[in-house]
Amino acid sequence: MQFILETAERRQALRQLLDCCLTLEQKAVGFYKRLSTRVEEKALASFFLDMARQEAGHVTYWQGLIALWEKHRLKNPFDETDQLLNTLLALLDKLAVPPTGKDRMLSPEEALQLSFELEFSLLDPAFGALFFLLAEQSDSRDVTSDYEAHIAGLQAQVVRLGVNNPLFNLISRQMTLLLRLNRQRASDLTEIYSLRNVLPICMHCKKVRDDNDHWDRVESYIMAHTGAAPSHGICPECMVKHYGDLMEDKAD
Repeated sequence: MQFILETAERRQALRQLLDCCLTLEQKAVGFYKRLSTRVEEKALASFFLDMARQEAGHVTYWQGLIALWEKHRLKNPFDETDQLLNTLLALLDKLAVPPTGKDRMLSPEEALQLSFELEFSLLDPAFGALFFLLAEQSDSRDVTSDYEAHIAGLQAQVVRLGVNNPLFNLISRQMTLLLRLNRQRASDLTEIYSLRNVLPICMHCKKVRDDNDHWDRVESYIMAHTGAAPSHGICPECMVKHYGDLMEDKAD
């Protein structure tokens, strides 16, 4: 197994991911607030405001993760982040936005369709798996159940309003499936990350075994996998153990 060291580059890559996810949730808050002003049915408008409040809780969640990152308490569990970041940036660009014109009101079906599109986008594996994976390292409340509540809430509104659109039922089922898959993917990634952080070291000579079953000195391993150049010193205990006689002679 290859041990993953938390380099400055890996830390900065994680911060970019966190900032992108925070922006996604902030856009979702604004989305639902605007949507609540574009429907005439009061109960539906109230529902969208409640969804905005839940999304605001997600904003707090990502802000909490950024705070952990700033304290060096959040680790990057990904080997490669460029593709993940590009996916999240593309997701930001394609998020549905309700019309802002003052004279444009939406029918319940139009408003629900926009909601389904947003929630489906937020279940993109790149965002969903990241959400659940980092939840393992979070100090904040468990917000993972909020997405289940979002799906159930949208389904309840479809039933309440008697919207006859089979597409909504299909999307709901797919969203539920994506939610489960994202959780499973996050669980698998957590296990892989834990295993990769087990560094095989010889109990006698302290050499490290790499992925090809070669045994290298710790210094060589660190240089090969991080680019860092270790410097050598000596701790007080080893100073006494190996140079104690010289220290005593100097004292005399």
